[in-house]
Amino acid sequence: MVHLRTAGAAVPERLHVIDDQASGMFGVIVVDSTVRGPAAGGFRLLPYESEAAAVQAAVRSARGVTYKHALPNLPFGGGQAVLRVPDRAFDRTPALRVLADALANLKGGYIITPHFGDDIVDIAALRRRTSYIADNRFTLQRSGDDASRWTALGVFRSMEAAAKQALNASLSALRVGVLSVSGVGAELCRLPHHAGVRLAIADQNSVHVRRLAEGTNATIFSPEGLVGAQLDIFAPCGGGILNAPNISLLQAHLVCGAAENQPASDEDGLALFRRGIVVAPDYLVNIGGILGAAASHLGETCRQLQDRIEQIPARLLQVLAAADRSGEPPHRVADQMAEAAVCNRRLVA
Repeated sequence: MVHLRTAGAAVPERLHVIDDQASGMFGVIVVDSTVRGPAAGGFRLLPYESEAAAVQAAVRSARGVTYKHALPNLPFGGGQAVLRVPDRAFDRTPALRVLADALANLKGGYIITPHFGDDIVDIAALRRRTSYIADNRFTLQRSGDDASRWTALGVFRSMEAAAKQALNASLSALRVGVLSVSGVGAELCRLPHHAGVRLAIADQNSVHVRRLAEGTNATIFSPEGLVGAQLDIFAPCGGGILNAPNISLLQAHLVCGAAENQPASDEDGLALFRRGIVVAPDYLVNIGGILGAAASHLGETCRQLQDRIEQIPARLLQVLAAADRSGEPPHRVADQMAEAAVCNRRLVA
């Protein structure tokens, strides 16, 4: 039986800690905000360095999901569920059972809406044990599309728009480096390749990266080498984030990728800003999976979902323009707009 206790937290509305003695699983379900509607988000099953690191990651991701729902004016709040993979061999089935039981105990206080990064088999296992898993025909390949494709499309359209505004150039004239090319990263490579963009790619999986390079004429780098390569745009899609050790190495003029929590902190964002590097806030551009989940829940059509994704660049340009006017870095401007959208329950013009 899952032992679920509630712990106080300064920022989220609620923070529920999962501590299952039988399986040794530790996790947390963060309900960041329900101002706009029920808290919804994804889940992660990862080997966090510590329990504190798992909580910190969940709290930050939950706030990002709140912003992802608020800026496109969706009727949902934000949350995040995480389980820490123990530092030993473990069975995934009991781990998912622990999470499903915690969701049931919360009685709808948090609903998992599958999006990119969530395994289809895991989602099916959770759904067999609890009803608090939203159906998502757009991100679980039931309509021929998946979250990686929708997410990559939103990032690509944002990249096109930001290149024109921030770099005064057409994307086809630029060199783009994509870090981590599985899932959404692979999809993101194919879109600019078809647009004539020169690609540089890196991934820990050498076989996978070589296969993708053959299909896109991309130049292969090591992950460390890509950060310092001569690029116009750097697109992190996993495999690390922009933090103090590598910010000084970055040669790109624009950062626009699908990875979450880049830059790693407000200070890292300021460091990039001081170097004159424009960063497209990740929760503005990587929301294709979130929009797919919302479209499924709201009963929207594929055409309506595509329209929502095509609106992503306009919000990014709004943030970049406001950042230029105010002299503030884009990530701070985006945070302010998102907070206003949460409080006002509408998109701030």
